[in-house]
Amino acid sequence: MKVLVVGGGPAGLFFGIQMRRAFPSVDLRIVEQNGRDATYGFGIGIQDRAMGRLVGYNAGLFNAIKFRMWPLDGQVITVGDVPVEVDGNLRGGAIARIDMLNILEREASDLGLTVEYDVRVDDDEDFSAYDLIVGADGANSTVRDRFQAEFGTRKTQLKNYFAWYGCRHSFPLPGLVFRHAEAWTLVAHYYSHNAEMASFVAECDQRTWDDEGFGDLTDVERKRVFEEVFAKELGGDELIENRSVWRRWPVISNERWWHDKFVLVGDARRAAHPSIGSGTRLAFDDAQTLFEAIRDTEGTVADKLAAYQRNRGESADALISAMEQSYTWYENVREHMQLPPLDFVHNFMTRTNRVDDDRLCREHPKFMEKYDAYRASAAA
Repeated sequence: MKVLVVGGGPAGLFFGIQMRRAFPSVDLRIVEQNGRDATYGFGIGIQDRAMGRLVGYNAGLFNAIKFRMWPLDGQVITVGDVPVEVDGNLRGGAIARIDMLNILEREASDLGLTVEYDVRVDDDEDFSAYDLIVGADGANSTVRDRFQAEFGTRKTQLKNYFAWYGCRHSFPLPGLVFRHAEAWTLVAHYYSHNAEMASFVAECDQRTWDDEGFGDLTDVERKRVFEEVFAKELGGDELIENRSVWRRWPVISNERWWHDKFVLVGDARRAAHPSIGSGTRLAFDDAQTLFEAIRDTEGTVADKLAAYQRNRGESADALISAMEQSYTWYENVREHMQLPPLDFVHNFMTRTNRVDDDRLCREHPKFMEKYDAYRASAAA
């Protein structure tokens, strides 16, 4: 079998690693259209559940990633200027995206796989020599866009606008800050991914952008607004840009995940919204399920790809549903912010309909103790 992986991100690299470990004689090629060490964004957050799945897939890779991760436990959710600390029995961590890619690339190199950078493949001649083409080329996938009708691709955009920054600041806990600044409704999400650097995601609602003049500012001016409004959290530090363009998040879905010998994984299959922090988990799970379908399913390539969608569908759909609930909540954040701070935080934590009070009591007991006392006092 000759396999072409289009995309050298987490999904493509992990699939290539798993395939080469199991099938060392397979002719496998990984191409990436960007240059070496070109990565956009800053840190990647990975929850402990996702790491638990990774250790079952590839223990050596798990250990290499775990060693470089910055631990995250709990968070602070601030409404206006009222901070509410949420304890975390569910631990996780974050890692610089470039560190994650370097670890995956070293693992691939140790197995004899070389990523070809600055290579773009998008025509019949490029694809004709291969038995399987894996589209792991992200939300702007050329593989997916080439066969939109066959994949049943649907694309929309959310209403809110966001930009991804970094900062040279060490936060003791990850944080979410929801704050009005005059007529603007602004959101900041930050977390450290090593001792010196953190990710900082800036967001505003549609009314702020379209009706209240935020969209009329330049990117430089918007960056300055967030530095001023969130100066307390940033400790006066500046935000760092890396393709930090303000845009709306794309919602991409595909009714069919494969066509002929082409198959989609990771953000090419669906663009994971950052509010549920599961993009890397989804990428690894897609890649692992595709690998297992190829390894375990008898028959043609089409039989194997059909098994991939069948085996992955139910669990993936559940997480996609949670993602939809989450980004819908953010689209209406201005209305939610009318709630008192503790009610707001409870509303936020139950926004996906996958978390109820029983689960909150198990996973965040200190917060729920405080919230139950608040509700009892309000009732009295």
